[in-house]
Amino acid sequence: MTEWLRENALYRARERKVRMNIMVPVSLRDASRQQGINVSKVATEALAELLG
Repeated sequence: MTEWLRENALYRARERKVRMNIMVPVSLRDASRQQGINVSKVATEALAELLG
């Protein structure tokens, strides 16, 4: 059980979310809102792809 707790704690530490502020043009913000696009998700996926 201790090994499971250790692995679970490491996973949660790696996957912990943090707040980041980004700036985008108003036109992109408006278009993403109209289409229901989650900008945080798009940014997260783009960063993950860039970083490998």
